[in-house]
Amino acid sequence: MTNDDRARTDGDCIGQKHYCQPRTLLFRMLSILWVFPSLGALFIIGSDFTRWFQVSSVLAGLRAVALEEWIALGVLLLHLAFVWLALRYRRHEALREVSAEAPESGHAFAEPIDQRENVS
Repeated sequence: MTNDDRARTDGDCIGQKHYCQPRTLLFRMLSILWVFPSLGALFIIGSDFTRWFQVSSVLAGLRAVALEEWIALGVLLLHLAFVWLALRYRRHEALREVSAEAPESGHAFAEPIDQRENVS
C-alpha cells in the first residue's frame, strides 16, 4: 500500500458527498433488529396456541388469550409495520445528499456546553 493509498483511505469520507435514504435505512435496521423480539413473541404465542381452539365461542376464545399473548401479537404487528415502512420508503423516498465534514474541534464528539467558547 503506497502513501497515496493510505492517505486516500484515512480521509476517504471527509469532504465527499454521499446519497442515502435515511428513513429507509432506519426502518430497514428496525426490521432487521426486530427479529429478536419477534422470535420471543412467536415462542409466547406458540407455547399455548392449542388453548385458543378448545373454547366454545369466539368471545370465549378472546377471553382465553392472556395479556402476554396480546402483547406478543402487538410485537409481531409492529414488526410487520417496520417491514412495510422500509419497503414503502425504499420506493418513494428521494435520495438525500449527505456530506461527511471534518469536525472543527478535531474529534467527532461535541464538547460539553461548559467548555465551548461563548460567541457574542
